[in-house]
Amino acid sequence: MIVSLLFEYLFSGQSGLVNYILRDILHIIPENIRWLADEYLALVPVALVDIWKGVGWAAVIFLAGLQSIPKELYESAMVDGANRWESFWGITLPLLRATLVFLVVVLIIGGLNAYISFLLITGGDPLDRTHSILTLMYEATFSRMDFGTGAAISYLLTIFVFFISWIQLKLLRKPVEW
Repeated sequence: MIVSLLFEYLFSGQSGLVNYILRDILHIIPENIRWLADEYLALVPVALVDIWKGVGWAAVIFLAGLQSIPKELYESAMVDGANRWESFWGITLPLLRATLVFLVVVLIIGGLNAYISFLLITGGDPLDRTHSILTLMYEATFSRMDFGTGAAISYLLTIFVFFISWIQLKLLRKPVEW
């Protein structure tokens, strides 16, 4: 929540740090950009918040996956004459497949759960076009009191998350070939 408010301040049209750096320090833009007033540019701070929140966690998981690969496999490949590129394609990538599939699925589900950042940074404005699936569900259910539409959105979201999880299980059950 605090990070969303910080990004809202950073991308503020008049007093934001991003505009100050782009205009006054780097001289890239002639005038301030109204990030949160444009229907397309308003998604930039929201996306950056979600990326910023996910990068550290994903890096730790990815690093754990890399450290689980035995060094002996790389030594054997080097003895057999494999270069770094062949070792990457023949050893690293196949052994990281489960980690990569897990990260992709969890990050997609996490992206679908973006609610607070959309609500705090844009609030559905400008032009009521900056919504996530959860803000649409909340608006339908509690703002318009249309419980049927809210429930339908939640069911569709549940089915989509189930489908993504099913794909993850299918990809993780394949044996590793290297």
